[in-house]
Amino acid sequence: MKINISIEATPQEIREVFGLPDIQDVQGLFLKQFQQNLKDGQVDKDVVSEFMGPSLQFSKNFMDSMMENMESMLNQANQSTSNQQETMKDSSSSKSKQQPVSSKEY
Repeated sequence: MKINISIEATPQEIREVFGLPDIQDVQGLFLKQFQQNLKDGQVDKDVVSEFMGPSLQFSKNFMDSMMENMESMLNQANQSTSNQQETMKDSSSSKSKQQPVSSKEY
C-alpha cells in the first residue's frame, strides 16, 4: 500500500493550522541582536544553548509525535492487509479440503 500526502501551504498558514504564534518580528529583532553580539565577540555558549533549548525540545517532541502517529497508521494498514490475506487464504484452503461429490453416490 502506498500513501502520498501533499500539502501546499505557506509558513503562515501552517502556523495558523497548528495554533502557533507569529513571531517573525521578535525573531528578526533577536537575529539582529545576535548578529551584533557575534560581531562584538559577546556570544556566550551557555546563554545560546539555554535560549535555544526550549525550541529545540519542542521540535523534537513534535517530530516524535508525528512519527508515532505515522507508525500507528502504518501498523493499522498492515494489520488490515494481513487480515484480508488470512481471510482469503482460509477461504481458498477450505474450498480445496472439500470432498468431491461422486455422481455414483445414491
